[in-house]
Amino acid sequence: IRGGRSKESHPSGGLFRAPKRQGRRGGRAKKKHLKLLYHKVNFSQEYPFLRKVDCPSELKSLANDLFSVWGQLVANRKHLEQGSITRGLSQQIVELYKERVLIYAELDYYRATNKILGQHVIFQKRHWRNEVKALTLKELVKKYNATQKAIRLLKQQIGGNDRPDLKEAREANLAQKSWQLTIIEEIMQELDG
Repeated sequence: IRGGRSKESHPSGGLFRAPKRQGRRGGRAKKKHLKLLYHKVNFSQEYPFLRKVDCPSELKSLANDLFSVWGQLVANRKHLEQGSITRGLSQQIVELYKERVLIYAELDYYRATNKILGQHVIFQKRHWRNEVKALTLKELVKKYNATQKAIRLLKQQIGGNDRPDLKEAREANLAQKSWQLTIIEEIMQELDG
């Protein structure tokens, strides 16, 4: 070890080994290798179909959501580096990564096949809208009444708090029923107008 220190007097207790120096060529080759590994590709070059007119609007929306998710992950990374992470924050980070994986799966599948994969929630809404559009007016009114009734029941169950273990699932179900009701109302307005 340089500087006249013996291995034993080093804070590592003799386990420290000075890294081997590489020649100029080794360093350059390593940098070139790292450049190839971490080559950044422009998002619009990687997914050029997003600029086309015939691209589904849901994919464009997902691309926008991807940037939002990335921004939230960058903001949460500061908390990770500082070590001030809570259970809620860790759950949020996991959910953001899951969302990111789903979005990339949709974009990559569309790039490869020019078809929609349909696993993301945004496509479930699209599929559900198409199903509701195919209903007759009588069936549509029946579905509207059933959805309103389900929303009232879920609100009572959440407000009553009789089963705290089911609260999270009931809130998710309420959110789903709410967007379903919104879609039904939009379709009914389209039929009126």
